[in-house]
Amino acid sequence: MMVVFFRCVARVFDGEKFAQRARVTAVILLLPVFAACGPKMHPPGSDAGRDAGKTLGDAGVSVVMILDAGASIPGLSLPAESADSLAKRGMNLLDAARMGNGDLALDLALPKEAFLLGRDMPDPLRQWEKQIHQPYLRAVERLGKRHPELGESKFVALEPGKTMVQISPTRKGWKRAVWKSKNCTLVVMKGSRTMKIPVGDMINWKGVWYFEKLGR
Repeated sequence: MMVVFFRCVARVFDGEKFAQRARVTAVILLLPVFAACGPKMHPPGSDAGRDAGKTLGDAGVSVVMILDAGASIPGLSLPAESADSLAKRGMNLLDAARMGNGDLALDLALPKEAFLLGRDMPDPLRQWEKQIHQPYLRAVERLGKRHPELGESKFVALEPGKTMVQISPTRKGWKRAVWKSKNCTLVVMKGSRTMKIPVGDMINWKGVWYFEKLGR
């Protein structure tokens, strides 16, 4: 039924470019439906999830499952990284933002290996440089300029968001199901004041959180 819906929306537009926009619009409209289903939804890794992923993947979109980070579903394991590991890399991000040098926090950027193995596209090395590496360096520099208070702040935590989204494979997206943590924050203290700075979404690769795109 959803695929029929996508096709009906696409027919309203003229050309493939508009058809792609129609598919994206359709997914946005359906996200509240997925979210309302909560734990009753089939994870993309299950048999039912794979069937659904194939159907919607053929339509050029991703199947998503939206959960609270603290949700507990039998048979479903949410990704987790040790607090010490994330804190160490979070301190690197704070130092990098202070100095305007993203090279100091490259351990938070999506690794080249993850991009090459996880995405299917022509000239992946060039695309990693263009889509991940260079934008990340600019975003770290921008973070420091937008928040000069970081220069006198003390690191508290790098917190994954409270919402987890699992995205199934598609032809033009990820080749394997990945978890995304929405609305992550860099938590710092300046004097007695605690500040939470939005730093965007993170992708989990092999149990570790990385920025595919730093910032909002």
